[in-house]
Amino acid sequence: MRELATDVDAEFLDLRGLKTKRPELYDPVDYLGSQAWAASRRWPFAEAAETGVVYDSVRRAGGTNVCLWRPSAVPLPVLQGGHFEYVWDAKGELTVLQLTSVERG
Repeated sequence: MRELATDVDAEFLDLRGLKTKRPELYDPVDYLGSQAWAASRRWPFAEAAETGVVYDSVRRAGGTNVCLWRPSAVPLPVLQGGHFEYVWDAKGELTVLQLTSVERG
């Protein structure tokens, strides 16, 4: 897995803080609700100035995710960050190994 980094300055639909009001968008196992919602909102259905959505991470407490509706909305340059390897054992336990890291200033 490669980490990619860029600076994003755009108009987003902000869903942060809605985990209890919109639980179907934050289900950590079943993505059907969030995928159906996104399909109804993404381009060409998004408001004219709406580039994507910003929301609380389901996997990382306190984390924030950004979803851009179109690849052309990703600003350049996109820089490569760390390189990770995900390894599952026979019991299904996950180990994440960081193979490389990149200093960003």
